[in-house]
Amino acid sequence: ALAGSDSAYEAAFRRAGVLRVREIEQLFDAAETLSRVGRISGERLTILTNGGGAGVLAADRLADWGGFLAPLDPDTVARLNAVLPPNWSGANPVDIIGDAPPDRYAKALEIAAKDPAADGMLVILTPQAMTDPTATAEALKNYANLGKPVLASWMGGAEVAAGEAILNRANIPTFAYPDTAVRLFNYMWRYSYNLRGIYE
Repeated sequence: ALAGSDSAYEAAFRRAGVLRVREIEQLFDAAETLSRVGRISGERLTILTNGGGAGVLAADRLADWGGFLAPLDPDTVARLNAVLPPNWSGANPVDIIGDAPPDRYAKALEIAAKDPAADGMLVILTPQAMTDPTATAEALKNYANLGKPVLASWMGGAEVAAGEAILNRANIPTFAYPDTAVRLFNYMWRYSYNLRGIYE
């Protein structure tokens, strides 16, 4: 290929409103995610997790692929301080601590989603002794219509399948790993960006 040809393709795809993916699996994931959450307005993501390591991994992949962590407004931090343990992360990724029960997930998601800086939400559940993946999914299923997209990564394979099914029925797409969810978030905001290019 000629030098610079890939960037020329990217520019042409953007002008045509085309979303470019690298693998067939990503194509189907992108189509399904788009059908569930619609368009994403921007590249700033808020990550909510009961496992700090998973949150950091997701944040790193977000940056690698061109997205950004949404900054938390001081009012959001104050409201989270009122419902989270004192040793929560205090920043995005919002680490709500490994023993998080379903109501802590729900309260934290509701508060964080109201922050105007966030264009989307990623909720991560890591398997821990005190975690109830099914009850947590039940607590979150009514948050699919927060005015911004909600993605979920329910880690744990067969042990979390019932929770994943609950979220999927509520039109909250689920992913086995947080880096996959972040990749799809980046695809979605880039798709919206490309569509805006049509009207320029």
